[in-house]
Amino acid sequence: MKIPRLGVRARVLAVALVPSVAVLLVGSGTVASLVSEADFAAEWATQMQQTLPQTVQVIGAIQGERLVTMAHLAGDRAATARLASARAAMDTAIRKAFEVQAAIDTIDRDATMQNDAFDQLTEVLVTVRAGADAGALPLEDAYRFYNGILDSILDGTANARNATPDAEVAVQIADGIRLLQAAESMSRGNALGYALDTAATATTANAAELTRQAGYYRTELAAFTRDIDERDRSRTAELMATPAWQMLEATERAVLTRAALRATEAGGVPVLPVTPQEWQVAAADVSERILNLWVEQSHDTQALATENADATERNSQLAAAAMLTVSLLALGVSLLLANRILRRLRRLRAETLELADHRLPEVMQQLGADRTVDPATVAPRLDFGTDEIGQVASAFERAAASAMRAAVAERRTREGVRTVFLHMARRSQVVVHRQLELLDDAERTQEDPELLGTLFKLDHLATRERRNAENLIVLGGGQVGRRWRHAVALIDLVRSAVGETLDYSRVRVARLPELHIIGGAVADLVHLLAELADNAVTFSPPQSRVEISGTADSRGVLLVIEDQGTGMMPADIVRVNATLADPPDFGTAGDSRLGLFVVARLAARHDIEIELGESVYGGIRATVLIPARLAVSEPVPMRG
Repeated sequence: MKIPRLGVRARVLAVALVPSVAVLLVGSGTVASLVSEADFAAEWATQMQQTLPQTVQVIGAIQGERLVTMAHLAGDRAATARLASARAAMDTAIRKAFEVQAAIDTIDRDATMQNDAFDQLTEVLVTVRAGADAGALPLEDAYRFYNGILDSILDGTANARNATPDAEVAVQIADGIRLLQAAESMSRGNALGYALDTAATATTANAAELTRQAGYYRTELAAFTRDIDERDRSRTAELMATPAWQMLEATERAVLTRAALRATEAGGVPVLPVTPQEWQVAAADVSERILNLWVEQSHDTQALATENADATERNSQLAAAAMLTVSLLALGVSLLLANRILRRLRRLRAETLELADHRLPEVMQQLGADRTVDPATVAPRLDFGTDEIGQVASAFERAAASAMRAAVAERRTREGVRTVFLHMARRSQVVVHRQLELLDDAERTQEDPELLGTLFKLDHLATRERRNAENLIVLGGGQVGRRWRHAVALIDLVRSAVGETLDYSRVRVARLPELHIIGGAVADLVHLLAELADNAVTFSPPQSRVEISGTADSRGVLLVIEDQGTGMMPADIVRVNATLADPPDFGTAGDSRLGLFVVARLAARHDIEIELGESVYGGIRATVLIPARLAVSEPVPMRG
């Protein structure tokens, strides 16, 4: 469907109204987007508030099974007795972990669920537990397995940070993630240290991992204390001042010392400063306090998110009301100003349309009919005063007058040039025809082979000169003088075209369909194929051949002229194909290649399709599609 063009009134109103409407639409869209973001932020805060207890439960359950499993693998029989309860809690945690992750993904509108590794780890949980029960699971593998599950939980929390629409809230979440990572690092170090001390054996790698985890959570908490506000700083300071923290720190140093002595078999391993039970009670207390810090910090973050969402929605509604008021005022002023100039514009439109629809077409028709036109008498008159509208009318008047004068002058010039062009071409054609007749007479009477060969060469050159003259006639809009009344075999037509090329001995004609071309198209088609073949020979190496082949189908006859020349740039091929498909006026085309325009004119005359492309030999491949209406199976003479 075509969209109806707007009238002058609608266009003037559009100029006045579009900015106002655009401001209103853009403002409405911006406000709607802000309100949507505010709603999303509120939804995010609510969802995170609901998932917080489940997250704490999941982390605690997984950390608990990791501790019990590693202690069991280290030989702690008491830990073996606690495996069943720890695994039951773990199973419940796994289900809740999926729920937590799914809830987090529902508020992350840009990211997909990133817990593929978590899914893979849970699938092998049964195998891991069986290996632990059989004592075949290495301590390090158990450590890495449970760490992987908890890493997936931490990644899900990081996704929540990426989903938050508020930068300030994102910073608070990043601080919370630091607390969560510190709690997990403490738990890892505790599980690894308890297992190593229970097993009474230690490796350098395990001792280094224990050192790294213990150092990480203490360093991270110290750095966290420096980066947060006073209230959170006091909470962290209270944690680091508890007896459990001091006991855990002393125990970790002792475990590292004992592990180092055992690894070197130095003997004299010191005893722990506390019993294993006291150690684990202190570790559980510290872990709980760190997680509580994270929970409290998360509550503060969610409260901030809710507060910011409410403020954004409130400010968006105020902005919407202000923008609506301004847009309505601008709309009213625009309508008032537009109506003042519409009356004069309607008159200008009417007179301009009269000029464009009637007066100018009448002048062009007179020029097309070779009538005499005086630009001074047909120049338009548009009087609309001296203001901007009057200046526009004056510009229309001057442009129309200039166009009329230019059209008259251009028409006269083109007619003169065309007449001279055709006259010179016709005179050259007459001379060439007479030359060919004399050469034919000389060839029939000459018996000397050497002289006869020279006459044949002269005949060939004269034939090419005749084609050059016909080129000028075609470009001048005339008809080639040669005519055929009967249909001509395609093979004879192609051979005739080859005979007019510069170096016809290099052109090889392959098998062609046994068809005939109607007489009215023979001369133009011979000329067209001769130009293409001559061009292929000219731009090919002297030792190479040019091949012409053809096939027939329901569309007509397809001839292919393929050379082994230097080829053309892709941009040039595109430009030439455009010229062949829609030949421009030769005088304005800006291209000096005469044959290209001749071929395009002849092809357009008979609806012949020509397209150039790259040849498999590196040169150019020209395809010529002759319509089926020009081809017949038998030579039928023309009527008339």
